[in-house]
Amino acid sequence: MSRISHLLNRKVTIERETNTPDGQGGFTITRTTIATNIPGRRVPVRAGTLRRDIAGIEDAQVTHNWFVESNTNIKVRDRIIDGNIEYEVLFTSSPSIDDFINAETREIQRG
Repeated sequence: MSRISHLLNRKVTIERETNTPDGQGGFTITRTTIATNIPGRRVPVRAGTLRRDIAGIEDAQVTHNWFVESNTNIKVRDRIIDGNIEYEVLFTSSPSIDDFINAETREIQRG
């Protein structure tokens, strides 16, 4: 149990895109559930936070930071699903304390 476990107040699902050959030289993109019921904490970032150096995405707008335990299988481009809201992972980092991973994300607008 990490030192921050008591702060992780949400349960989320993590999904990852995979490319599946379509048999005609191309591929289809599908999303696979990697993990469910992952403890996490969502923290909105200050309005107007703009990162120009994230994962090759120019002018990436970070809307939320997500904190999950350090043993969580999470990568750039994964999706964090929190109820009906999705977040795309733009960048991950492990702070100096190895108890958690910080995932900088942007909320995906639906509809």
